Amino acid sequence: MKFANLLFIAALSGGLMAAPQDTAKAPAKMAKETTVTGCLNKGADGYVLTNQKTGKTMVVTGPAELEKHAANHTVKLTGTSTTEGGKRVFQVTKIDHVSDTCEVAKK
Repeated sequence: MKFANLLFIAALSGGLMAAPQDTAKAPAKMAKETTVTGCLNKGADGYVLTNQKTGKTMVVTGPAELEKHAANHTVKLTGTSTTEGGKRVFQVTKIDHVSDTCEVAKK
């Protein structure tokens, strides 16, 4: 057989077929999980975690379990931080209860 015929037969049988290209874009790089500790309360935008040393706050979203800790409890939250509408939002994946009370340092 001629070489061209062999190539044609190989192509028909899938031997030379190119692998299909995945045209869907790969998801953006996953945000790295971090852990933050602070005072958890309810706020205007949902839940708010306040840093006990600096008094800085961030909006927190996540599982319904946040509700039972949102009465000024000290919690350690694990999750990812994103920006939504110009605000930093922490998406919680794990909640560790530290204390039933919480105090933010006075400046």
